Amino acid sequence: MSVGFIRSWTKTGTQGLYSRLSDKLLSLDFINAKSNASLFVYQNAQIMIYILVYVDDILITDSSPLTVSSVIRSLGMEFALKDLGNLHYFLSVKAHRVPEGSLEDRRSTNGYCIFFGHNIVIWSFKKQTTVARSSTEVEYRAITNTTAELIWLQSLCH
Repeated sequence: MSVGFIRSWTKTGTQGLYSRLSDKLLSLDFINAKSNASLFVYQNAQIMIYILVYVDDILITDSSPLTVSSVIRSLGMEFALKDLGNLHYFLSVKAHRVPEGSLEDRRSTNGYCIFFGHNIVIWSFKKQTTVARSSTEVEYRAITNTTAELIWLQSLCH
């Protein structure tokens, strides 16, 4: 499982970045999720890719690091990107993830800790309520839950 974190900007700044990025992802056969305008999903018989966009930050996850690299290269042809590697920080908060699974009920267990400075302010470790169809789906759910917590935490700080 690969989770990439990318910072993106253009020569003209971030104005219009989302629209251009959305157009590019749609041209690469991604679908914009109806439930979240910031989420783009690509799916075929063997590959499932999730891309989550927050202002000029892009989270990308897939079960294959080669596929993630290919998407990053394709986006890099149109956008100035800085590949920040695996996800360690999001919204200026350190993020840890611990995906586990159970052979008994096939439901995944996800855990994460969010630190503010050196202090842990939010942590979660729980079994998912449904069985995921792929490890990519498990990772996306974990990222979505962590992102929701980070946005809530950020709203408290402003």
